[in-house]
Amino acid sequence: MIRKSVIFLVMILGACFINSALAADTMPVLPEYQFVPSKTVLQDMNDKRNAAILKNKRLLVVFGAQWCHDSRGLSQRFSTPKMHAILQQQYESVFVDVGYFSTGFEAIKQLKHAYFRCVDTANLEELATLFHDDVTVHFRGGNYEWKLQGKHEYVTSIGQSFTTEAVGQHNAHHPEIQILSDTEATALWYLADNMWILNHNFKTHGTALYWDRYLKVDGRWLIKDTNYERIYEINDLLEERPKFSSHYLGLHGTKPQT
Repeated sequence: MIRKSVIFLVMILGACFINSALAADTMPVLPEYQFVPSKTVLQDMNDKRNAAILKNKRLLVVFGAQWCHDSRGLSQRFSTPKMHAILQQQYESVFVDVGYFSTGFEAIKQLKHAYFRCVDTANLEELATLFHDDVTVHFRGGNYEWKLQGKHEYVTSIGQSFTTEAVGQHNAHHPEIQILSDTEATALWYLADNMWILNHNFKTHGTALYWDRYLKVDGRWLIKDTNYERIYEINDLLEERPKFSSHYLGLHGTKPQT
């Protein structure tokens, strides 16, 4: 019932006050009705929820932004003496700056994009900065299963695979990101990849679903768990070595182990 009341109330107030907001952008706003960026939004919401339960009130969650004229108008109306008295008596209110969620989503996208760039270019130094120290890895392909524990083991394995005799192209798209708390998130990614092992005239290509878990440590999102399972995989033994006109790892990769 609380969730229905919250959504219904926000929609009603937004519709009723939008015209008034346009005409009253200079009205004062009380601090509790301002959209202030916070690094603990989900905890703030949970605290307000617990307070509402304790005081037998309803929870009011308002999503908006200070740059939005309509959001400011709603804040101004809430700050009038009559509305403020009603809200104080019946509701625990929390105003959420929507930038919190878009910022988190974008940070996780950039983290995953950097991961694939570092893998395909064997940039092991930067790659190491993207993982939690205790990262767990579990990859399941057509004829392999790869389980690794810890950042050092995983980065070392990447370095051994992406050598001067390898060409990799890994792209992930269609992210389904969920911010679980101020310090934890998950994402589902759709991978499409091509991988050549030149000294064996071997190529693998296919798609996979990636399941990742992220933790924010000292203000930075890191990959804590990463898993994938193939949608399909095709392995080809090539008749001759491919003739690439450009080969980045040929210049920047490490020599393969003999």
